[in-house]
Amino acid sequence: MKFTFKRKPRSAIGVALIACASFLALAVWGWGVPVASLGQSLLLLLLLLLVVIVAAGLLIAVLKLGRYWFGGRE
Repeated sequence: MKFTFKRKPRSAIGVALIACASFLALAVWGWGVPVASLGQSLLLLLLLLLVVIVAAGLLIAVLKLGRYWFGGRE
């Protein structure tokens, strides 16, 4: 079975960004979340995302080195 990635059209990405921004605005305006708290939460989420990306990169590097050292597929 072959899996392919289908790219989203640019309009779908724009709609997703507008929805995200409106949800954040609702959190500030409707629920009374302080902007500073929202900024801290977004910064924490970005840092966690960076940690996950770096961990995935390191795992890929370790797997490739393991194949190289132990004579697996190249």
